[in-house]
Amino acid sequence: MHYIRLVKLYFSVLSVSILFLFAMVSQGHDIQLSEKEKAEIMKRPGVEYVCFSEKLSDIKNFIFDISKFDKDKTSPLHEFKRYLRKGFNIGLYDDVIHILEYAELVIRKKALEVGEKKIKPFMRKLKIIIQQVINKELHYDIKKNIAFL
Repeated sequence: MHYIRLVKLYFSVLSVSILFLFAMVSQGHDIQLSEKEKAEIMKRPGVEYVCFSEKLSDIKNFIFDISKFDKDKTSPLHEFKRYLRKGFNIGLYDDVIHILEYAELVIRKKALEVGEKKIKPFMRKLKIIIQQVINKELHYDIKKNIAFL
């Protein structure tokens, strides 16, 4: 009797483990990279990349919203917005950090104009996105996805 329960428990744990592994492996597969992105990755495989998938983060919509506050159409924020509009789904980690720092400056400047209370939701969203990037929740794992390039 105990043997049957152990077998059932074993298969239950095994099933959950397989589903978990499948979810982890398939997480990176639904990201469509352009040929230009693939070529960049192949040239520089040791570099860290951030993924902009809407399934992982709201970074794209956030950038589109925040860029409305930035009057300088040649700024890093607007350049990044154009990059995203072209359909790119990954970016260099250091570049993304730089853009998020610039976005924080833009938000702080806007807060001086309209008041902090109106800007608070944008600052909260920015902090979440920065934490996702720093914690590597948006990390594009080249080694895991190399077979799909």
